[in-house]
Amino acid sequence: MEPEILGELLLVEQQLQEVQ
Repeated sequence: MEPEILGELLLVEQQLQEVQ
């Protein structure tokens, strides 16, 4: 996987945690 994709996934995970 490309670093850019991993970075985006980390941001998405953080957003999901904020919602919960």
